[in-house]
Amino acid sequence: MKVAAKYEEIYPPENEDYLYICDGAYTEAQLLACEAAILQTLDFDLSPHSQHRFLERFLTLETADDVLASYSQYLVECAAIEYKLVGIKPSIVAAAALYLGKKVLKRKPAWTLEAETGYKDKDLRHVAKELCSILNTIQSSPQKNYFRHVHKKFCSAKFFEVARIQSDGSYKRDD
Repeated sequence: MKVAAKYEEIYPPENEDYLYICDGAYTEAQLLACEAAILQTLDFDLSPHSQHRFLERFLTLETADDVLASYSQYLVECAAIEYKLVGIKPSIVAAAALYLGKKVLKRKPAWTLEAETGYKDKDLRHVAKELCSILNTIQSSPQKNYFRHVHKKFCSAKFFEVARIQSDGSYKRDD
């Protein structure tokens, strides 16, 4: 957690916070030694190839508007907690999220980044179908599945209420 927080957070927790959470099981020296061992094992390579990073790049190449960007981000966040998609390359998941987002939002053509990514639309269909399955699960019972927190987040105005968009492109107003 310490390494990840340093990489991702603006204000990572202090050592004392980690020691408190561990309830005195470790000393500060042990905490720092463990952090050093992890970093050495990773050879200090902390550049993860995450779905989010690929999506950011693809959205820039696509010159996507805010709604498409938010909807694609919603799909990527759902994919991140779906066990079936764990072994799929992050770049394919991100590409499939953008592909499906454009399909649902009726943006044509649905896939324009073949030259930049090396992926054809047929390469993305399997993952897009899995993402559709996730959407169907969420839409059938948004408060009774493990996607409920992601769904709630993307129902907010900050994200243009994209979680309310149905797979046919219409909006569902009641929760």
